[in-house]
Amino acid sequence: MSKEKIAFVKAHEGQHIEGNISGLGAWLNARILSVNEKTGMLQLEFEVRPDMLNPMGSLHGGAISAILDESMGMQLFVLSEDRAYYATSLQLDFVRAAFEGQKVIAQPELIRIGKRSANMRCLLLDQEGKVLAHGSSNYLQIPSS
Repeated sequence: MSKEKIAFVKAHEGQHIEGNISGLGAWLNARILSVNEKTGMLQLEFEVRPDMLNPMGSLHGGAISAILDESMGMQLFVLSEDRAYYATSLQLDFVRAAFEGQKVIAQPELIRIGKRSANMRCLLLDQEGKVLAHGSSNYLQIPSS
């Protein structure tokens, strides 16, 4: 676990993430709700905007997938030492709909980190704590050259 990364994220608690993320991550516009200083576990908030909706007016499945993927990747980055990973799988289940103006909360969790791989899972909740979606992902470490 990287105490420096945790301290950096803790210093930005309550703020939107800026500067060091991908274009898709910037588009998602996550806000750091909390980071546990002892465990490094994150809670991230995303606002459902009109450009995230499907034709039925609810949060698009692709946007949900991106939120879960971004949240798990960020959590793994915070918890890993100086290692980088790439996702090899993403499984998710949609449970409930979210609509424009709602804020949704991602709670990523590290399941296991090994010598070359890591396993993550994530819940996506509404503001009342009801599960909107959940997913898991497997990662491989990028070999250092």
